[in-house]
Amino acid sequence: MKFQCMQEDFSRALQVVSRAVATRSTLPVLSGIYFELDSARLRCLGTDLEIGIETSIPVTAVEGNGNFVLPGKTIADLVRKLSTEIVKMEISETANQAIVKAGKSVFHLNLMSVSDYPSNPSRKEETIWTLTDVFLRDAIRRTNFATLPNDSRPFLSSILLELEGNRFRAVATDVSRLAVQEGLLETAAESKISMMVPVRAMQEVFKLLSGAEEERVEVAVSERQIMFRCREASLFSRLITGQFPQYEQVIPKSSATIATINKNDLAAALDRVSLFVSSVRMIVSQGRIQLNANGPDVGDAYEEIEAAIEGPDLEIGFNGKFLIDFLKVTDSETVRMSFNGARTPVLMDTQDDENYLYVVMPLLLSE
Repeated sequence: MKFQCMQEDFSRALQVVSRAVATRSTLPVLSGIYFELDSARLRCLGTDLEIGIETSIPVTAVEGNGNFVLPGKTIADLVRKLSTEIVKMEISETANQAIVKAGKSVFHLNLMSVSDYPSNPSRKEETIWTLTDVFLRDAIRRTNFATLPNDSRPFLSSILLELEGNRFRAVATDVSRLAVQEGLLETAAESKISMMVPVRAMQEVFKLLSGAEEERVEVAVSERQIMFRCREASLFSRLITGQFPQYEQVIPKSSATIATINKNDLAAALDRVSLFVSSVRMIVSQGRIQLNANGPDVGDAYEEIEAAIEGPDLEIGFNGKFLIDFLKVTDSETVRMSFNGARTPVLMDTQDDENYLYVVMPLLLSE
């Protein structure tokens, strides 16, 4: 087999699929990248059995076709460091090597076993739907931080995706907080669907998205697997089995006190007081919000910001980082905090975005 391609195209493809290549595995071939050559394109695939990323690039001067596996890090780093515009490659099965040529430079890479490489993901798809690149990007950006990626409990290391009709919902929780993003599908789902996707897979999908309004993402789901087909590449992932909590029961349905606050003012004040200690005392009173933090080994901090308050005064505690995380991903100038006492969940949202909400549990602070 022989082919040639543009160095820039090849390097970009290798960098993308390398994100799914296993760095530690009992199966050595998973450290490799799988290639499949036909008359016009070279398909590249990396997987660690939990997620996989595949893409393809145009090739010319093709002789023969077939598949082969090369050490992932070596080929990706090599092609990235080449300075020529064109890269030529020849696969010698007799020598069990790939010969890479770039200008006057020649490199020989030992092939890895194709037969040991996992079979390609099944294309048996039960449901396919489409949504915009920018919406999916926002859904991931606004939920993925409210997870515990390394936790043994499945629902804490995943993002729940729900579809019903033309409605789409992404949900994440780490028990201390809950993030929910809703939106509309471009193609309605035929039936109600609920699935848990590993948060790592969703974070990798985020990296594949451009954020362009005109781009579309096709999502295909089978019984145990989900695939996201983006413009640059496709990502497939196993689905997590288990039961996601009945999260809707946590979302407050009423409130006694509502505070409307300038987002930037609140974020800056929280950022400063959180330098002293993560637990922040918030005093909500007419016309203002006071923030106190007391770190025995550091000192104490006090901030006061203006706010529009409806309802009785309130004193409550929070993990300051949890509030800052919400403020970082909302695009509105003002935010609302809806309270129903010092020991019940607090709802955070905005008046101009009804599709995103955030619920955070308060901290019990000492007197």
